[in-house]
This record gives sequence, structure tokens and C-alpha cells, in this order.
Amino acid sequence: TGAAFTLNRNEIVKLTGNDINGDGVEDDDIANEWFIGHPLGANYDYVFDGIYQEGDDFSALPGSQPGHIRFRDVDQDGVITPDDRQVLHSNQPDFILGLTNTFNYKGFSLLAVFNWRQGGYSPNQALNLGRNFYYEANVYDIPYWTPENRINDWPILNYGNPLAWGFYQTRSFVRLQDLSLGYTFPVSITEKANLSGLKVYVSGKNLLTWTDWIGWDPEHGAGGINPGNNGPLMKTYTVGLNVQF
Repeated sequence: TGAAFTLNRNEIVKLTGNDINGDGVEDDDIANEWFIGHPLGANYDYVFDGIYQEGDDFSALPGSQPGHIRFRDVDQDGVITPDDRQVLHSNQPDFILGLTNTFNYKGFSLLAVFNWRQGGYSPNQALNLGRNFYYEANVYDIPYWTPENRINDWPILNYGNPLAWGFYQTRSFVRLQDLSLGYTFPVSITEKANLSGLKVYVSGKNLLTWTDWIGWDPEHGAGGINPGNNGPLMKTYTVGLNVQF
């Protein structure tokens, strides 16, 4: 078994030195999503605080109704404004691990390669219903809020997402990247056929992925909305014969 492990830790400690609001503290660069004391790739947005239910107070976010997302009033001024946004998390993984396992028994050989990414959050726009013709489309089979299904984690189907919240999801996954099974024929057989070596094998690539990400591929994290940038992860199967003369 061989392992390849990598992680990256970074933190923005200083930007331009600008203090726009005059409070004596250097300001973050919100437009570029650079925040002092946080890593690159930070997700800056409103804080998800459940789903509005019937009988709730909707005054903090006028226009809301049962089934809409409720956001946390971070500054506790009684209304949801851009000042309630904060750094939620980063899109960078905690670590990436690759495991290569090779097993041999007599003439048989088995190769199994696993790819593990842990941590990192990205917006999943495939879950954002407030987009053009997708506005009332059930893009994925998830349990949307309904009057008969008053859940607290998914909004109503026709939710327009007025604050353009990101619908963030973790991109953690474990993938069986490669699997190959082969058999090398013994010399007693190959010599009779006037061969110096003979091996038959079958292999597969991207066979299984374990993840909570909803969409095509957590490794890219685009959610399946921009097929020009990425697409469904293809499974590949190969059957081969290696003959040496």
C-alpha cells in the first residue's frame, strides 16, 4: 500500500491597508472575496437559519412566506441586510489523500486506487431554483418544503432566492478511482505457445464515489449547471490481453 497525502493552510494577514469606515481596522476586500484572518476561497454569505414555517414572524425579511429560507440576523437590528453576511467557510479541502493498493497471489494481481478529499464547501447552483427557466423546475430529487412536508432544511419548490444565497454543500468524497484485476499465465503454458509472457486483465475507472454532494462531481463542484466547464464523471471499463513474444 502506498499513500500520497497533501494539505494546504493559508491565511490572508494584510491587504491594501485601507480603512474605509475609519474604525482603525483594515477593511476586507468583499468584492474580491478576500478576508483578513481567513484563507483564500472563503465563502461570504448570509447565515442559513432554517426554513420559515406557518405562524413565524416574517418582518426581518419582507416578502418571505412559509417555505422560504430564514437567515440569521447577525447584527440583531431586526432586519436582514448585507451587514448580516459573514465568512461561512472555505472551498479549500482540509486534506487530499490517495491510496494505491496492490495485491498479488500466485498468477493473480489486483490494483485498487482510492482518492479521498475531505472538507471544503462550494455553492451548488443546481439547487438554486431562482434562475431563469429553472425557477419552478425540480432539478434534483430532494425533499422540498410543502405544507404537508414542513421540513427545516430545504425550501419550497418555487423559492426565488431573493438574496442569491449560495446553497453551499461539502465537497468531501471518497472515490474508487481505479480497479484492475489481472492474471498472468504460468510459464508452463506460455512456453507451449512459444510466448515469453501472457496476461489478461479487466479494469474500471471511476467506479464508485461516496459523497453527500448533490450533482455531477464533487471534485469540480460546479453542480451540473455549466456543462462547458465540467460534466458527469464517466465510468470507463477496459478488457485487455498482453502478449509478449
